[in-house]
Order: sequence, then structure tokens, then C-alpha cells
Amino acid sequence: FGVDFETIEQTAQIGFSRWLDSQFSIGGFDFLKHHDDTLRPAVYTQYIADGEIAEDFGTYGFHRYLWWESALQGNDLLRDRIAFSLSEIFVISYKSSLSDYSEGLIDYYQMLYDGAFGNYRDLLFNVTMHPAMGFYLSHINNPKANPSLNRFPDENYAREIMQLFSIGLYELNNNGTRKKDSNGNFIQTYGNKEIQEFAKVFTGLSGDNWSRHAWEDGAANWGAYNFGEGIWGTDLTKPMKMYEGWHQTGPK
Repeated sequence: FGVDFETIEQTAQIGFSRWLDSQFSIGGFDFLKHHDDTLRPAVYTQYIADGEIAEDFGTYGFHRYLWWESALQGNDLLRDRIAFSLSEIFVISYKSSLSDYSEGLIDYYQMLYDGAFGNYRDLLFNVTMHPAMGFYLSHINNPKANPSLNRFPDENYAREIMQLFSIGLYELNNNGTRKKDSNGNFIQTYGNKEIQEFAKVFTGLSGDNWSRHAWEDGAANWGAYNFGEGIWGTDLTKPMKMYEGWHQTGPK
């Protein structure tokens, strides 16, 4: 992550605490601005120069170029390392419906990067409200229940947030080992009933604006963004918002 011999020598001289303090104050790499101002125009210019068709231009893989630039050339070594670790926990992937929407992948990583030294609860909220995560784990455009249509809230994100992002499958002792009941069985932290109830929380969320692609195609004349729009029409750089008419009210 960009560490060179000079950094190692400096850290040895000033000590870990002072090096950490210096790293906490470093940051500010704007991934999306760099994408819009530098990377995308340069690659597009070369794309056209190579005789390709403008309408076929996509941004597949751009998020990886920006990540390499930050990790290899930046001086915010600790923030880069923590953001990378968080991306291994709060996983999204371009091998999904996000494949040709680098701006969403880039903005999502920016959120992890900006929140690397922050509060975990705040970070978990921001992850939950990000449309890239919404499309990846399917809690965007998740409607409230309608038993007459045999429709119930999507449970995918409710499962993931408990199993992978927070409490895990089993109750733990303070040393990390699993607790056991009187019969010697591991104690589950939740069951299917809790998943069904928790899924109700993540209903009514959708995008907050039309995407760049939609604006280029005339979204200014389409009216307000509506609950249920697909990924092509959704601005993946703005947090989702609540559409109350589609949210499951009542106790959970």
C-alpha cells in the first residue's frame, strides 16, 4: 500500500503512535472527481481515436484504475489500508448488475475511504443507504408486504447485515469463542422470524435522482424520480431515500 523504505525508517524514528496520529489527519483523495475530470475524458478520447463508436463507450473497470492509483501513489497509507479492509467486509462486486456503472462503484469506495476512521454504526448506515449496495444485495425498490399478492419484503439484506456485517450467526464469549447452551449446542443469534421482521425495516428505499445516463437521454423531461426505477436510471452517487408509501409501517 505504498510503503517505501523511507517510511519505514521514519516510523522507526518517531514511533507508532506519532505515525498513526499523522495518518489520521491525511486523506482527501476524491475518486469520483478524478474519474470525471481526468480518467474518463482521457480514456474516452483514446476510445474515439481508435475508431470506436461513441455510443458504445462504457466505464467498465475504471474503479480499479483509481484504486491502484490511490494505493500505490498516495500518502494516506493507513486510510487506504482500512478502506480496503472494509471493502472486504461490506462487499459489492462489478460482477453483478453494477458491471458497467463505475461511478457507483467508485462512489461506494469513496464512502468507505471517507469513513475509514469513523464510527462503525455510521458506516453501517451509509453502506445500507448506498444505492450500489442496494442493487447488489437487493434491498433497493423493496416494497412493503401485500399478502393478497403473496408479496413479502425481500430478506436478502436483512440476512447479510446480521450474518456478515454485524452480530454473526452465533452468540460469542468475550474471547471470541462461541457460547453453548445447557446441551452443548451453539446458541444462534437469530432465527427466521427475526430475519422476516428485520426485512421490514429495509422497505420503501429507492434512488434519489436520475442517473447521468438518464439525463443524457432526456430525463429532464421525465418528471420526478419514482420508486422502482432500474439501475440504468438511478444516480448511484446519491444515498437512497425513503418512499413512505412503499415502506412497511408498524412494529418490527
